[in-house]
Amino acid sequence: MTIHEKIARLRAAVADFTRLLGRKPVLLLDADGVIYQWDDAFPAYFHGHYSHLHVFEGEFNAFDLTEGLSPEAAAAVTKTMHDMDYSELVAYEAAIAVVPVLIEVGFDVAIATSHMPENVYSASAKQYTLTRDFGDLLAKRVLITQDKTRLIGDWLLDDKPSTVGQTDVPPVWEHVYFTQRYNQDLPGARLVWETSFDDLYDLVSAKTAAFASTTAPEPELFPNTGTPTYPWMTAEEPTA
Repeated sequence: MTIHEKIARLRAAVADFTRLLGRKPVLLLDADGVIYQWDDAFPAYFHGHYSHLHVFEGEFNAFDLTEGLSPEAAAAVTKTMHDMDYSELVAYEAAIAVVPVLIEVGFDVAIATSHMPENVYSASAKQYTLTRDFGDLLAKRVLITQDKTRLIGDWLLDDKPSTVGQTDVPPVWEHVYFTQRYNQDLPGARLVWETSFDDLYDLVSAKTAAFASTTAPEPELFPNTGTPTYPWMTAEEPTA
């Protein structure tokens, strides 16, 4: 199947979803580690300021970058996240190519990202990079929050191994792992940009089918026979 055929198939699946549920499918995208790479900008800043600490010589083995490090190295990692310029993060080329297509085929796409409160410019830097790399396409679709479980969507595409909220209310979205080395062995739905049209087709089709199989048709309010089908409309009037 060609890439154009995959896009057409995904567009048809999104149209089916929208027709059945009466709304577009909502896809929440994490920024760091999903749209933007950590592999270059973070190690470059870290090694530029802490050249005597020989860590991050390759892919990250854990989502928590302080995991397994000495106290000195862990403190340096934390300080780096507080001080680095997040606008230096570079987007995955595939993300730049795919995200506009997802919007075009009918997804309601939003960016769901957390900022580093100790880094005074991290939130604005995230907004800046998204505008820099996607123009006006995502400018009004950026949601910056410390608790993604409060957001509404069908799927959250995130590289974080687990997303725990600040309330007891479970999220309404399904966590889809953006595959990285540190989450590749976890069970659950997952996606990478290179196969995203296939992966999203499967997700959309599965949710559409599940909704169709569990939702009874709305009863007709005033059927042609003149006999109401709602129980409250057929109940006898109380007698005095």
